[in-house]
Amino acid sequence: MSLFQPRYTSAAGERCKSPTWWIEFRDHLDIRRRVRGFTDKRATETVERKVHELVHARASGTTPSHDLRRWCRTLPPRLRKSLAKWGVIDSRSVAALRPLIEHFEAWRKHLRAKGTSAAQQKQVTGRAARTFKACRMNTLADIAARPIERHLQAQRDEDDGISVRTANAYVQAVKQFTRWALREGLIGEDPLVGLGTLGNPEHDRKLERRALTPLELETLMAATFRGPVRVRLNGPERALLYGLASTTGLRRKEIITLRVGDLDLSDPDRPSIVVQATNTKNGRAARVPLTQPIAVGLARLTAGADVTAPVFRLSKHWRAADMVRADLADAEIPEKDALGRRVDFHALRTTFSTNLARGRVPLQMAQRLMRHSDPK
Repeated sequence: MSLFQPRYTSAAGERCKSPTWWIEFRDHLDIRRRVRGFTDKRATETVERKVHELVHARASGTTPSHDLRRWCRTLPPRLRKSLAKWGVIDSRSVAALRPLIEHFEAWRKHLRAKGTSAAQQKQVTGRAARTFKACRMNTLADIAARPIERHLQAQRDEDDGISVRTANAYVQAVKQFTRWALREGLIGEDPLVGLGTLGNPEHDRKLERRALTPLELETLMAATFRGPVRVRLNGPERALLYGLASTTGLRRKEIITLRVGDLDLSDPDRPSIVVQATNTKNGRAARVPLTQPIAVGLARLTAGADVTAPVFRLSKHWRAADMVRADLADAEIPEKDALGRRVDFHALRTTFSTNLARGRVPLQMAQRLMRHSDPK
């Protein structure tokens, strides 16, 4: 190895010496290489010595020492990339030191390629990014299980902290990222292999919903029918909306994205709705049967409308909880019961599920109508 300062000819034709020191060495394949050092000779000598150690480790097939690997993290990106390109340091070492945000873009592309919906991509990558940021993990080399575990436990211990279910969702997101990084060869082993879930979500439910009784549902729809305009819907339209949700189990997003062309009312004996795959939670299209009164109401509401028009004029930012809270007040139905169980818009889906059980609908059929992948 040797240090030198290249000479060059200035614009005036004079021979000058570069202020920057360079390193010349032979790599593990005995190929002559040159890398740029610093203007400070001593700092460049330190790089020269470390590069020599890396070449020796590569040639002998041994693993660089912990101190040497840690030193590699401090290298300027251009020098680290050059050494990785020539095979002097493992490409994983370079990947481990790149900002996580760069890996996240590749991860998003992977999720998109495997068919993950845009909403799911945003949710999973967002959870992972927020967790790593909170734990001050900026590179793959920084990721460790214990800090993440302590962070999520602290989040749970706050007065209005996250639930076990939410904490476990964050665990799942960060582990999904490191498993992807392992498959891509960016890391040699999964640093979160020992990170497990943080408890049983059934033992720590932050939000307990309840189903409306048949009388409560009838009262709510009657009071809503007579009620004022809310969220751009008049009383009859909101009453129809509640009737649809409580007899089909459609979710909030599925109702927002429902178009007139999705209604199949041509056969009065078997009316139904087609929920498009892009709008369902599991990414699968579904045909949902309608009751006769709801089918008649939808036919009247959408008469003469274009097939691309929304069935209900709802914004994607529609605050369903506020709407239901106001209509419950008009119907004099408490939002929470004595056990603290709440009635919100999703409780209409709970009501549908409960009514299936009350009607002794077979479990397999109820699972299909609720569009659940697990009968539990």
